Amino acid sequence: MAGEVKELAGETARATGDISARVEAIQQGAEAAVTAIAEIGEIVGRISQVAVTIAGAVEEQTATTNEIASSITTMADAARTTSSATGESQIATTELSQMAATLHDLVEHFQLDAPRLAGTGAGAGRLR
Repeated sequence: MAGEVKELAGETARATGDISARVEAIQQGAEAAVTAIAEIGEIVGRISQVAVTIAGAVEEQTATTNEIASSITTMADAARTTSSATGESQIATTELSQMAATLHDLVEHFQLDAPRLAGTGAGAGRLR
């Protein structure tokens, strides 16, 4: 019986050693998992910071794009107004030119009639 007890004690010691080795391996695995989870948390934090930076840049770019679009609209309106004013100036210039031609014709007609009317006295009433 002493041999059996000795054998059982040896098996118990081997089983205890095996269990201890397994527990140690599980503890090492758990420590590695905790370390990996902590590293993942740090990476997620950095990704979050980059995402916030990108979101801010996109917001600034959107605001700049809107300002550019507004400026383009303002410039287009100014161009339309300038074009319209140019057209109106062209019409006024044409009318002024026609009025100048009419005035020139009247002055020329007056200069031709003035000597003839001066001799008859008829032009005196007409000149007033």
